[in-house]
Amino acid sequence: MTQLVLTRKPILADLGRWLGADTEGTVVVTSAGPDRPDGPDGGAERRFLHVHRFEDYSAPDAGARIVELARRFAATRIASLNEVDVLRAAAARQLLGLPGQDIAGAVAFRDKYVMKSLVSAAGVPVAPMRRVPCAPRGAIAAGRLRYPLVVKPIAGGGSVGVQVLTDPRQWEGVTTPGPLLVEEMVDEASFYIVDGLMKHGRATLPVPLQMGSGNFTYATGDQPVAGYSLPRDGGLFTELTVFCDEVLRILPPVTEETAFHMEIFRDRAGRLLLCEVACRPGGMGHPSTFRTVTGVDLNEASLLGQLGRPRPGTGDERLQEGGFAGFPRRDGVLVRHPDRLTHPHVMSYTALVAAGEYTTRSRWVGDDAAQLTLKAPAGMAMGDVMAEVVAEYRSLTEWA
Repeated sequence: MTQLVLTRKPILADLGRWLGADTEGTVVVTSAGPDRPDGPDGGAERRFLHVHRFEDYSAPDAGARIVELARRFAATRIASLNEVDVLRAAAARQLLGLPGQDIAGAVAFRDKYVMKSLVSAAGVPVAPMRRVPCAPRGAIAAGRLRYPLVVKPIAGGGSVGVQVLTDPRQWEGVTTPGPLLVEEMVDEASFYIVDGLMKHGRATLPVPLQMGSGNFTYATGDQPVAGYSLPRDGGLFTELTVFCDEVLRILPPVTEETAFHMEIFRDRAGRLLLCEVACRPGGMGHPSTFRTVTGVDLNEASLLGQLGRPRPGTGDERLQEGGFAGFPRRDGVLVRHPDRLTHPHVMSYTALVAAGEYTTRSRWVGDDAAQLTLKAPAGMAMGDVMAEVVAEYRSLTEWA
């Protein structure tokens, strides 16, 4: 039996560890990267049946090449780990009659307008929105939506290309290619993310996170993207997992256990609103926090699930609480920066910019100056821990 794995990140060593004996029957489509034969993980490539690398992973002909490879090696399963591959994998499965998510299901998770229209029609609150074909038609197409408006790519991710407009005249400065999703900006009181695994329209292993700030705040300002797990016995944990299941029941279900990443607002009136949901693992510190909390590697579990294999570990027992933070770069010179943090619940800390280095403002979520992860005993309230760690970092950091 041959299986095809799509992953933008060159993680052959990880794939080999996750797949075990099945590595020899696996074809991998990935990007050119540091695990080439002369790189640190180069030896891993020899274990696979075939590895195909795209110099441009977003190339228009990539989908056709994926189908060609699946046919050539008679693949019986196709799995993906990245946003860009969700539709490619679904199209190849449907064309070749393979099990797994089809095109309709993939579109419902990939096209934000389709996604939010489906859940809104079923009664789940979302921000008022419109689909706009292109920026030059934005002011008219936005209709009676109230400013400020959030403008984003229909199928984007990581807050790339997202802009906030406070006046119709600002449409002239929108450079993001269409089609676009335009929605009224939510006056949010809180922002949450639920990372997890799903199957048959329900969350099989959800981990709700309280976010100190969202991706958009990071991409447009200097606030860190920071999130931490919520105690399992709390009312907020239950409220978010119930909301999560409500959304997943509405969207086309996946038949194999697959990762999801759901963003949720709470507005000033106390309502929960869906921001968006993706059928792939979250980025940044989300997989690390998930593993800290459950003991399950989210990328591994999603990959194996799509390949029809059981999850490694149940994740049923709450092991620890976890969290992460990514601190954005700024326009200017980094004067000083900590080499380490002393807070007892910091599990890891990495400085990605050196003192004296000139940087520009972060261009996407994950374009960090520093990153950290947290762990604490199960049941501990992590809000104070995160506040203390962020304060320590800021007290030791200076930009000019």
